[in-house]
Amino acid sequence: MKEYQRFVPYNTKINIRLEEKIKSFTDTDLVNLTYEHAKTISRYLEKPEEDFIQAITQSDSETIGKYVEGLSPRFAKEIIYNLLRFDEETNTLNIGLTTGIMARSIRLGYKIKKQKPIVVQGLLITKDNKILLGIRSKSKLRINLPDEPFDYKIILCPAGYAKYNKEGSLEKPFYSELEEELGLKKESVINLNLIGHNTDISFAKGLRLTFLTHIDSSFEDIIKNWRNASDSWEHKELIGIENNRISIIKFLETKDFSDYQARGLIKPSVIPVLEYILDKPSLTNITLP
Repeated sequence: MKEYQRFVPYNTKINIRLEEKIKSFTDTDLVNLTYEHAKTISRYLEKPEEDFIQAITQSDSETIGKYVEGLSPRFAKEIIYNLLRFDEETNTLNIGLTTGIMARSIRLGYKIKKQKPIVVQGLLITKDNKILLGIRSKSKLRINLPDEPFDYKIILCPAGYAKYNKEGSLEKPFYSELEEELGLKKESVINLNLIGHNTDISFAKGLRLTFLTHIDSSFEDIIKNWRNASDSWEHKELIGIENNRISIIKFLETKDFSDYQARGLIKPSVIPVLEYILDKPSLTNITLP
């Protein structure tokens, strides 16, 4: 079984252990970590590190793009949670930090040790009992570049890198993605449950944490919110499939996605998550007010 096809369910409460230095992380530490990673990437690219570091410092998108394709100034300065290791015996995620520079470079294929950026994604269940999926758009920054493995694929949404926050929370970056991509506030969430993880060798090459999320909005209402979301461009279309065994199996087995205007198949990392919930109606079906 390929690495991204293994979904690890959290049958008991997951423990989160942050690296000690995260608890006292300062703005100076942030600058130093970005500087350190910029030097590492410049060596991989065999280009002058001074120019690359200066480009990042000055938020020069054109110069940054010459070094790392598709890397925006905003993303270049982001700090992201990084998986150090997963201890199955104690059900513990040990977490450190990495940078947007490093995450983007890993996506481009640079094999950098001890770097496993964490992505948070939602398995959203609507008030009218539909599973929400999205068809990923292609970023304007990469419009002239070759397609990446997730471009125009059917994916879980929202999804995005788990950005560092002073609270050391994984829920906070998830709520941010929920509002940015779908226009949904934290208050719309009825139930949030971290149900497991899988890795994704075709995209982030890190850890994807899945939050089972029940939303107090119908599919149609979510569509209306999505159209006004700041990052609505990330999905060219939203899909709602009925949350029952027959519909999920039919969706997974279909070879024709023309109804959804999508190229190719479902993104591979989505499949094990949907397969996991097939025989767990009690997990996804709750009584909504």
